[in-house]
Amino acid sequence: MKIRVGIFLVCLGILGANEVYSQDGIKNTSGKKVHIELRPGLNIPTALGDNFLSEAYSSKLGFVLDSRAYIQRERFYLGLQFQYFEADVEKVNLVGNFDETDVIHIGVTGGVPLLSPGKKVGLDVGLGLGYVLYENEVDGIRFHDDGFSAHVNLSADYRFNSFLGMHAGFQYTRDFLSVQTAPELDSFFNNASVLNIFFGVIFYIER
Repeated sequence: MKIRVGIFLVCLGILGANEVYSQDGIKNTSGKKVHIELRPGLNIPTALGDNFLSEAYSSKLGFVLDSRAYIQRERFYLGLQFQYFEADVEKVNLVGNFDETDVIHIGVTGGVPLLSPGKKVGLDVGLGLGYVLYENEVDGIRFHDDGFSAHVNLSADYRFNSFLGMHAGFQYTRDFLSVQTAPELDSFFNNASVLNIFFGVIFYIER
């Protein structure tokens, strides 16, 4: 259910950004095109550090959906990101008697292109803030932990034509949860770090 809600929120943000850009395109007197990018892709997550996610779980391949709207004559972008992957519990003695966890991130993003967007090759850096949900399951019973998330990323693009391209990049994500636990275990259960490797396609919407 929460996954469907996350997808809905991302799509809603894409539609909103599209409407803003439709209006901006009318006001733009320079004749220069502006654009929106939809960036679906696959995600290879690797947990880092000394925490519950790296010590007790095995992460699986996931997916990501970014939407970006370039503004201020393409000097920077703003957007939304939805990210999802599953993780299997390998050490129940560390985290409890459940089988698997769905890890969901929903957040806002922003960044600066290091090369001009819309060219054949692109490169950008960015960061984001948002909400993270760890939804756990055992014998059909689901319960969750959640909190605040932040990330920083570096991505590269290659544009095939005016409509289609591809992207690849790295993203470091840090989660700050609110699990009720003993004080000496707080840092182990309430912090998680993930290095994500993304790759996928880009759909360009020119205005």
